Amino acid sequence: MLEPKLKAKRWDLKFEEDLLEQWAREPELYAYDPSRGPTYVIDTPPPYPSGEWHPGAVIGYSLIDMVARAQRMLGKAVLFPFGLDRNGINIERTVEEKYGKLLHEWDRGEFIEKCREEISHIGEGILVIARRMGMTMDFANTYYTDADDYRAYSQAIFIDLFHRGLFYRGERPSFYCVYCETPLAEADIVYEPKASQLAWIRFPLDGGGAVTIATTRPELLAACRTVIVHPDDERWRTAVGKTAKVPIFQQGVPVRTHPEAKVDFGSGAAMICSYGDMVDVRLFREFQLEPVKAIDERGRMTDAAGRYAGMEVERAREAVLADLKSAGFLEKLEQVEHQTPLCERSRTPVEFLVSEAWYLKQLEFRDRLRTLANEMEFHRPAIGNFSSIGSTPSRSTGRSAGGGTITRRSRCGTARRAGTSSPPRRGSTTGHGGTRPPSKRAQSAAAGSSSARTACSTRGWTRATRTSGSPAIGRMTHSSRRTSRRPSGRRAPISCGHGSTTPC
Repeated sequence: MLEPKLKAKRWDLKFEEDLLEQWAREPELYAYDPSRGPTYVIDTPPPYPSGEWHPGAVIGYSLIDMVARAQRMLGKAVLFPFGLDRNGINIERTVEEKYGKLLHEWDRGEFIEKCREEISHIGEGILVIARRMGMTMDFANTYYTDADDYRAYSQAIFIDLFHRGLFYRGERPSFYCVYCETPLAEADIVYEPKASQLAWIRFPLDGGGAVTIATTRPELLAACRTVIVHPDDERWRTAVGKTAKVPIFQQGVPVRTHPEAKVDFGSGAAMICSYGDMVDVRLFREFQLEPVKAIDERGRMTDAAGRYAGMEVERAREAVLADLKSAGFLEKLEQVEHQTPLCERSRTPVEFLVSEAWYLKQLEFRDRLRTLANEMEFHRPAIGNFSSIGSTPSRSTGRSAGGGTITRRSRCGTARRAGTSSPPRRGSTTGHGGTRPPSKRAQSAAAGSSSARTACSTRGWTRATRTSGSPAIGRMTHSSRRTSRRPSGRRAPISCGHGSTTPC
């Protein structure tokens, strides 16, 4: 292992070890205790143990932990759960590669046990780093998404929604990886430029003539259900409204206009099949076409592909092109490069396959959600304002986003109009970051202001106060009222560390 070139001069890791040991002796230090004050819940997605926790993820969770600490200092009872998402394809691929055995060749119970073995030490590494960073999650109650109690809880929610009629079974096209043999989320897909062949294929028209389509997926001819041309494309105007015969498979499909057809790509005419890309998915829904499943979950052609059934996609593509050429339907092949969707893990091309799955009804709640969103008030804190601890409300100079009033002040202590974002100029007499300290007039104004604030003599920081009573940072309220009041009560001051007894 490489040794760092820079040696620590001012920091002793022994201090960290002693501090961690002290925290370990106080397991209730950051535990959720509702008696401490109003509950503040931080709902964070559990990280997925796919390897060592990288610095970006650690920093992200550290920022969330800063919010937790701030809310505790504000007198809140913070509920900050922490868990590990131990379900996923990444760990399945790890086990497959380690043992040289594909998922579907395993006994289910044995495979799950191997996955748990592999992911346990990875997950423990994340917990160790989180503790070493001093994060204040509820580690005593760490949860795991593959635990029996967690599974039972999620299944209970599913059953409840099912009995309420909100789940239904249906067939829909989805992203699918034929190597991993699993549907994919859009986040699991990457796009990379890939070389391909654009085939110009002539479709004969009933009554004479032909329309030439251009496609990179000739193996999907069996699933073609219509041909589209652009409304402004003069080349194919006479073909619109006629029926075209699909070469080799001989089904008749209508030729129609649609703006999705690209005049400047290929021949300008495109076949719409189930499914080559997202355009196909959208237009099948728009035209209410009946899909044909030409590719199965193993990446092989189905019986709908006729004599090409059982072939892998690439092999079927070559065979179809050869047959089109020998039958005189292939006009030419053009070498192109286009963005190809790939499975992030296997790096194999993504297919769009129809599969049966459970779906949760959502659209019927859309209007209600919009109503609730319009009733919510989002209180944005003033710049430099984290609380009004130990202060008296000052005269406001602006309105907050939630309807309250805000006083904003520059770092040197001089007030500026709310809503302006320009900081003091460097080198001016109104800023501490320039070449001169503030003038005596500015110091006098800062000392004699009627607004409640405390200036830090070392850095020239100033605390502005919020008079609207808006909740603290990170809090969202739902209320139909347009004004709110600050709860009564004052909290103990906190030292800024620069000689002031109240926060900067």
